Amino acid sequence: MSFMFYKRKSYTEMREYVPGEKLEGVSITMSDFDKNKGHPKEGDMIARDPGNHEDQWLVHKDYFQRHYVDMCYVELDNGEMAPVIDPLKHGKKQKS
Repeated sequence: MSFMFYKRKSYTEMREYVPGEKLEGVSITMSDFDKNKGHPKEGDMIARDPGNHEDQWLVHKDYFQRHYVDMCYVELDNGEMAPVIDPLKHGKKQKS
């Protein structure tokens, strides 16, 4: 079976892994390969499904840097930040 190219329809929520962070109580999918290579490491990201915060997985730093870019955000009336799909129309960079 051949691999095909696919583009995501949406966005992924991510945060940086903090070295030494206890991941207890957080369900993160991580392969034995990742564990044997010393992951999670500094610069790795923890991703979660925006529609299911229990669904989390590890993203290696190098993969993240090759495949992801910051999104623009807009502040909602309730003070929360929401991603802007078309940043040319409106939005601003996320505050660090």
